[in-house]
Amino acid sequence: FMNIGFVSPKTFRLIQNHYLVDSIKDFWEKKRAAIIDCLHVKESVVALADGRMDSPGHTAQFCTYTTMENDSKDIISVVTVDKRQTNRNSVIMEKHAFIQTFDNLLADLNITEIVTDAHMQISALLEKEDTKRKL
Repeated sequence: FMNIGFVSPKTFRLIQNHYLVDSIKDFWEKKRAAIIDCLHVKESVVALADGRMDSPGHTAQFCTYTTMENDSKDIISVVTVDKRQTNRNSVIMEKHAFIQTFDNLLADLNITEIVTDAHMQISALLEKEDTKRKL
């Protein structure tokens, strides 16, 4: 049509994986470290968190669990869980992502409150008497 050449999808993915993905990961890690450093001085941190599946129902392959700090509204954690990490059980992906998220965040911050939706497995996890994750 306009005699404009395009790279093939394979070439695009190669370029993306070689240059772009590492740059984005590096930028995110630096930005997250700066946010965590700023939040270290706070006496208490309120974390707002929720998971989002890539498709509805039991066919979901990925769950992205995002956590935001309440006062600054900064994103402090993004965790993506693949269904293969949970023995192909998409129902427990959000719980798995929650555990992974807060195991990492509790080591870095003084989180005193977690606000999330009414996911049954996360509620059950927090209600257990013997859990180390109870705040």
